[in-house]
Amino acid sequence: MPAPVQLASSRSSPRLTEHTLHSPTLAATTHVRVLAPSTGAGPGPFPVLWLLHGGDDDHRSWTDKGRAEELTEELPLVVVMPDCGRGGWYSDWLRPTTDAGRQMWASYHLDELRRWIETGWPVRTDRRGRTIAGLSMGGFGALSYAARRPDLFCFAASFSGALDILDPLLGPFADAMAEWNGGAPGSIWGDPGRDVERWRAHNPVDLAERLAEVELQLRTGNGAPGGRHGGEEHDLIEQTVHRTTMTMHQRLVEIGKDHVLDDWGPGAHDWPYWADALAATLPALLAATEGPGPEPG
Repeated sequence: MPAPVQLASSRSSPRLTEHTLHSPTLAATTHVRVLAPSTGAGPGPFPVLWLLHGGDDDHRSWTDKGRAEELTEELPLVVVMPDCGRGGWYSDWLRPTTDAGRQMWASYHLDELRRWIETGWPVRTDRRGRTIAGLSMGGFGALSYAARRPDLFCFAASFSGALDILDPLLGPFADAMAEWNGGAPGSIWGDPGRDVERWRAHNPVDLAERLAEVELQLRTGNGAPGGRHGGEEHDLIEQTVHRTTMTMHQRLVEIGKDHVLDDWGPGAHDWPYWADALAATLPALLAATEGPGPEPG
């Protein structure tokens, strides 16, 4: 397995560092931010939260906009916030070669970057010690990664997640986002008709049964005007991800999979709601990492 080469690093606070890496898997330079536990948390090893950004955002978003540093203060937790480009969709693309590098995000995150983190920080390397969460495109990434690699994660959470890429409105929009990473429609999962099985192989709704041993939380608003943080107009994006989250919820009910559904009602597809969702999720996330000893990593 290739290893990334660190080109630069900087410290923004006692807990927050940013690292510039050259990834052989991506054939490009990329970035990751890491939040370490506070010094009072002890020597570790600590559980890990992989915290994924949404579309048109990057590795900086959760700390710049989502209060991730504040919300995890004093917690015995390492938070890893990788980049996935503006529209990488946490997938190894069918046609990965673009001017922005090779779009092989799943291989980079789950193999190359994970091993880099697990050899460089005092983190647990057992399944019970790994958790994952994300918003919007990152909500898709969290559940899709957990379903495709249930050996890696014990807990997954989606905040306003795009959980059904076969949704008639979400699917074409997600496909078009390939242009943001230098590709063309059809580059990520192929043609939605001819290559539908490839789409299904990444789609959380279709992969729901693979999440049997993963603790799950789904949190979303419905995009209606109002809400505790505002939102005066109907938010089409939040309405769409709400629909896909409810599709995922219904599928989980059908297969008898226990999970948390938090439908917070009116509100926009915006950061104050996702910060609230992270705050509400963290206690259960940490509890999921506790148990009768580590499992083999």
